Amino acid sequence: MSTSSLSPEGRRAAILEYLARNDKITVEQVAKQFNVSEVTVRNDFRTLESTGKLHRTRGGASSTMRAISLSYPEERLGINAEAKDAIGKLAARLVKDGDTIAVDSGSTTYYFIRHLVNKRDLTVVTTDITIASFAAFSIPNAEITMPGGTLYKNHLYLTGPITIRDLRNLYVDKSFLCCDSYSSGHGFTTKHEESSENKRAIISHSKIRALLMDASKVGHPNFSKFAGIADLDYIVMNDDPNGIVASDIQAASEVWSSVPKLLLTRDFE
Repeated sequence: MSTSSLSPEGRRAAILEYLARNDKITVEQVAKQFNVSEVTVRNDFRTLESTGKLHRTRGGASSTMRAISLSYPEERLGINAEAKDAIGKLAARLVKDGDTIAVDSGSTTYYFIRHLVNKRDLTVVTTDITIASFAAFSIPNAEITMPGGTLYKNHLYLTGPITIRDLRNLYVDKSFLCCDSYSSGHGFTTKHEESSENKRAIISHSKIRALLMDASKVGHPNFSKFAGIADLDYIVMNDDPNGIVASDIQAASEVWSSVPKLLLTRDFE
């Protein structure tokens, strides 16, 4: 990092450049490097975290991309990143101070959790280690609850009989879930049955259930179904290709008394 005088924007850009090459940085390092107060540095970190560009830690910060790759392969995180972030931002409007929420494991729900940093007095239930870590450090006064279970090593979330038992003993105000695919006639699916089991348990004990997915997920079904249209209260997307989801919601309304509301980010821009 340069020690020359920089604007706040330039200083923040230098911080990100440093984190692109290193695992972490401390408040003290930045304060000394740029001859600014530690309060100023913490404000820089807070600003950068609010846009998802770094992850604050005790006494410093780490790269968001490095932290998130612990749970989500980097290539997954980069796919439709702008859409996922917009979906997460819109879904965050559904969360009120004091809510008890369940947050599913996935890259889109990670984008979602980043938009809750200004919420207060939340209780966050999650099976995902990275999401739990972010919430613990970045959401003021949040209580974090994780079930027990077996660690799914490729993605660092908990699963198995113990996880399902614990999830079924918890009740939440709202849940926020991801899917690998949605298709007419097959509903919402994932590649792994273990993941579907977690999602079913969360849905069954949630008052309000929201599904977050970008438009690329609409297509051929994956291996394991965990929900249909009528199992949800909100579907949050960036776009609805060919109106497929809206059409399915309309068809479901002719059979079910309650169907989800479709929220599209383009309608809130």
